[in-house]
This record gives sequence, C-alpha cells and structure tokens, in this order.
Amino acid sequence: MATIHSKKIEELIQESKYISRDLSWLQFNYRVLDQARKDNRTLIDRLKFLAITSSNLDEFFMIRIGSLYNYIDFGKERIDYSGLSEYPFRDKLFDESHKFFNLQMKAYTKELAPSFKDYGIKVLKFSGLHKKEKEKVTDYFKETVFPMLTPMTYDGMHSFPILMNKVLIFGVVTQSSGNGIQMSKKNTSRSKISFIQIPNNLPRFFEIRRESEIVFIPIEEIVREHISWLFRNVEIISADLFRLTRNGDFTLEESDDIETNFLDELKSKLKTRQTGRVVRIEVESKYNKNLLRFLKKRWNLEDFNIFKAPAGE
Repeated sequence: MATIHSKKIEELIQESKYISRDLSWLQFNYRVLDQARKDNRTLIDRLKFLAITSSNLDEFFMIRIGSLYNYIDFGKERIDYSGLSEYPFRDKLFDESHKFFNLQMKAYTKELAPSFKDYGIKVLKFSGLHKKEKEKVTDYFKETVFPMLTPMTYDGMHSFPILMNKVLIFGVVTQSSGNGIQMSKKNTSRSKISFIQIPNNLPRFFEIRRESEIVFIPIEEIVREHISWLFRNVEIISADLFRLTRNGDFTLEESDDIETNFLDELKSKLKTRQTGRVVRIEVESKYNKNLLRFLKKRWNLEDFNIFKAPAGE
C-alpha cells in the first residue's frame, strides 16, 4: 500500500476547492473544547463541555471513521472532498484525532482536575481512602458490583467473546496449568485472557462524603482493587482497562412495507453498532504489551488505532 508524505497531503488539501466534512467536524470539536478551557465558566459547565467533546469524538469514530473503513475493508475506492483517497485520508484523520485526544486529556489533567480541590472535590483511587472508607467501598463492591461481573475467558477451550461498544473493559491475563494461548513468541508459557465488562447501569463513581469535601472513586478503580475476587487459584499477570469504539455506520434499504420492514431493519442495524468492526481502542498508558498486540491482531488494527490515556483518567 503506497503512502503519501504528510507535506503532500497538506498540499492536496490546500489545492482542493472543497472543505472536507470530516476535517471540518474535528475543527468544530476544537471550538467545543475551547468552552471547556475557559476559566470564567463554572467547573460544572467546563466538565459538561469536556464530556460533550468525548461523546462527539465517539460519534466521529463510529460514523465518520466507520464509514471510511467500510470502503477500506471491502477494497472500494473513495475520494474525499479534500482530494485525498481512502488511505491517505485515513492517516490524516487519525493524525488529527490523536492531536485532539492529547489536547483533551491535557485539558482535564492539567487544567480541570487541579481545580477540584477549590470546590472540595477529590477523585481518588482505592489506595487513597481511609480504613473505614475502604471497608465501605469493599461492602459496596461485594453487595452491588460483584454480582454483576462475569469474566469471559478466551483460551484453548473457549471462543473469543463479544466485547461491547463504548463499555469499560478489563483485559486480565492469568497464568495457570491447563489449556491456554501463547501471548508472546519470546515467552513459551501459555496464559489465559479474560475480559470483564463493567455494566453501564452501574454508577460511574462511588461517593464518599467527608467533613469538608466529597470524594469520588471511579467504578473501574473499585473493580481493579477487587479483581482477585473473580479469579481463584490462578496468578494474575496483568489487568488492563480499555474501551472499544466500533463501526456504527449503516444505511437502511427502502421498502414498500415501511411499518414492518423498516422498523425490523432499524432494530437489526442498531444491534450491529455493539458488535461492528473495531476502529479505535482507548487504553491506559501502562498496559500489557502482549495483550494489546494480541487485540490488534485480532481486530486487524494498527498503532494509529490505539489511543493511550493517562492511567486512572
């Protein structure tokens, strides 16, 4: 596959008589992010604007990037309004998306999160809690969270599970005797991979009120701390949090029987959004490289499909 130098890509875009819809959309999201970075707004408003940029970016990957992969995966030609064919245009979109994602993460970690203390707010991991608070969180996990979690194992005896779209997922690598898969060519031992999907109907944070502040513990940190509850008599090698974005682009065929066929097809197409082609993986900066290598091979992904967020953010 031939590639076009980035300088040539910019020249083609400048020479085009038309504005790319997809590149224009990314510029729009920058304007939304600007609202999140204005210090004359309240913290809540800034966080709301930041959340909008995230949902916008999800939709961008599901629809715009997803649509582009419909051409790439089936070997179809596509020329964007910018004048770029499918592969150079894909490279340009991912390059711009990574720039935006990094700025988005920086806005949260460097600008918004440090101001939480001014409002009596803390976002902590389990290790940052007091003893009685830890006991309270553990009780919450035992009574509410634990019954809702089901590890899905992939090894020599289990098929690869269906991992849902836009859901927080732990990829857990364990070592034990018996059937497994070889994670690395350098390591001849065989491991098992299990996936734990955190249900969307669980609250995103667990709240603890102190005298002068409110502490929020992310649900993923609660699960991470108690993940050994889900694996007995095995060694946990790693437990990495990631999130998938799948192709959600689809078209509906016209039919004379609108009331029946249209609704049935719409329901069917919406279901495919949960199981469509993976176009992006968001993962913590510290992760099991063998696991990520396996997932990339499984879903036919490249390095540019991987978006690395700061751990715990």
